[in-house]
Amino acid sequence: MGTLAILTPFSVADEVISFDIWAMAAASFALLPIMFLTRRIGRMEGGVFLALYIAFIAYQLLSGRMDV
Repeated sequence: MGTLAILTPFSVADEVISFDIWAMAAASFALLPIMFLTRRIGRMEGGVFLALYIAFIAYQLLSGRMDV
């Protein structure tokens, strides 16, 4: 997609920039200590990340930003 954007620029919705990017960055930073300290995601961490993903998808559906 990066190469495509260089060849044919496209616009990105403001909602993606204002929320989605920050949510992905927060999830990435939350994953860093797990990867550097234990190098393994246990059941507890996996459950937390799964719950956060479900909450993110639910937010997307309820805000009308995702079509079913």
